[in-house]
Amino acid sequence: MKTPSEIDKLYDSSEITLREAAVLRDEWEKASDEERKAVAISAKKGNSSILTDKEIQEKILKNLVSIKKTNQTISTWVSIFAVLYLIGIIILTIFYYNTYNILFQS
Repeated sequence: MKTPSEIDKLYDSSEITLREAAVLRDEWEKASDEERKAVAISAKKGNSSILTDKEIQEKILKNLVSIKKTNQTISTWVSIFAVLYLIGIIILTIFYYNTYNILFQS
């Protein structure tokens, strides 16, 4: 059993899914006060560990990869919309040019 703060940390770091987080929260809600106190005490003892340099580097790398994927997606969408905008301007220019020639051709 995990505390709500541990569940949130696991979900935020994408180690568990939303469904798994909901199951863990249900277990926490159904637990007695004594069980909750025991889990909270063991969680406090477990949180005293210090991250190694390698763990910190791995977390930073994971965040950088996530940021890179997001930036690539945003860049792709901006490019698509820019091309659509230019195509729209070209079509409108052709339309208005043809309309102008038809009206004032005589």
